[in-house]
Amino acid sequence: HPVLAILIAGAAAAIISLPMAFVVFRLRGAYFAVGTWVVAEIFQLFIAQVPKLGGGSGYSLTPEIVRSIAEDRPGRERVMYWLALAISVAIIAFVYLLLRSRHGLALTAIRDSEVASESLGVDTYRTKLMIYVVTALCTGLLGGFIFLQKLRISPEAGFSVNDWTVVVIFMVVIGGIGTLEGPIIGMLIYFAMRELLADYGSWYLIVLGLLVAVNYLSARKNKRWDLTENQLYSLSDQTVKLVKGLDAPLKVMVFDRGESLDRYKPVLAEYAYHSPKVTTEYVDADRKPVLAKQYSEQALK
Repeated sequence: HPVLAILIAGAAAAIISLPMAFVVFRLRGAYFAVGTWVVAEIFQLFIAQVPKLGGGSGYSLTPEIVRSIAEDRPGRERVMYWLALAISVAIIAFVYLLLRSRHGLALTAIRDSEVASESLGVDTYRTKLMIYVVTALCTGLLGGFIFLQKLRISPEAGFSVNDWTVVVIFMVVIGGIGTLEGPIIGMLIYFAMRELLADYGSWYLIVLGLLVAVNYLSARKNKRWDLTENQLYSLSDQTVKLVKGLDAPLKVMVFDRGESLDRYKPVLAEYAYHSPKVTTEYVDADRKPVLAKQYSEQALK
């Protein structure tokens, strides 16, 4: 069944990602990016050598498989629509819950400083491995759905750097890195630009590149406005002057219950906005009572 095939595609991608993780996790930074690209190229060359999968020319779904989705094209399009909606909602909900779990806190700590997070007891390798496998699972589900909708798959399309890497990175960067809604906004911008500039050939790629460049430059010189009545999320001029004049790094540690940590973020983000020397770490006191007690005793001395 096609739906079962999508689930199998996700599970297979997750299983294959495990041994691959042990290889690529030895790399760091740009080497990691190049290493994962090389792994994808190796898989493309391998799949192209398998005759049962169509070899280098690819494989088209049989009429029996197409009819198992729906008897006619309108019915098939309705099924594809609801499948796409279900997969999208499920993945967004999963990411939302993940980011608000202890794993999400661990990911935030690793993003800020991997060395510091390890010193606080975060198992960085296990956390990154978990995210790597989960990402492979979600990518496998979406890949299975996309090629079921296209009714044809080939090694070149399945491992395309442009479709699976460049476009995805563009959506994330232009929509907002580090946000849940960012990739969704980036996706809307990408498809809108592609449709509007469809008659201009590859010019739309040039425009997309310019958008990324402008977005990058504006992110380095961003500006915030506090529209609340009492300027709840703004610092006084004296505080801003003090923060900008810091001559040494300042780390703020916030201890509270997990569900209450978010209320501190808007105000503390203002300090980091005015000075890169200010960093913040949020600690769930219920999950790390020993650490909370340790800092509490230090504050009382």
